[in-house]
Parts: sequence; C-alpha cells; structure tokens
Amino acid sequence: MATTKRKPVTKSTTTTVRKSTPKAAPKTASKSTTKTQPVVAEQSFRLASEKVPFMTFNFTIQSAYWLVLSVIILGLGAWVMYLNVQIQNIYDQIDLNTQLSETRFAPAAEKSIPDAAKPSL
Repeated sequence: MATTKRKPVTKSTTTTVRKSTPKAAPKTASKSTTKTQPVVAEQSFRLASEKVPFMTFNFTIQSAYWLVLSVIILGLGAWVMYLNVQIQNIYDQIDLNTQLSETRFAPAAEKSIPDAAKPSL
C-alpha cells in the first residue's frame, strides 16, 4: 500500500486592508522661560475696597430684626430677675415663720429655771 502524499489544503483568504488614520508625530514640550516673581506670602482673599464707610449708620430691615431680638432678650432677662426676687421673698418669709415658730413654742421649763435652782455638779 502505497500512500500518496497530498498537498496541504490552504484556504485563500482575502484580506482587507484597513486604512488607518495617520498618527501625529509626538510633540516635544517646549519650555518657555518666564520671569520669576518674588515670593510673597500667600493671600487667600483679596481685599475689597469699601463701598460704604464703616462708621455710617443706615437703618435697614436687619437693624429692625436686631432691635426686636435685643428687646426680647432684655425683657426675658428682666422677667427672670423679677421671678428670682419673688422666690427670694418666699424663702425669707419661710425663714421668718420658722424662726418665729421656734421662739414661740420653746419649752417653758428651760426659760423659767433660775440659775440658783439649777443643780450644780
């Protein structure tokens, strides 16, 4: 038996050539020389010029709000002081009543014993 050699089967493929976009040539970074400025302390905010002088007084709606708020706060403070005075008066009356009750109902035996009648040790 003789074997015959066959040629390998190759498929013919049609290749499509893709057109690629031309790549740009790499750019080289050009260094420009700039004048260096002297180093100054960093400022986070820029100072703004005053539009209205500082010491001027203009009555605005915010002024009215602050006025109402301050009157309310002062009124509440005065009310708390008034309540404190009333409470202190109540404590004074309680102390006075306690003191009067202690002296009024003291035992008579201790008050009426003369010094000569007390037993001596």
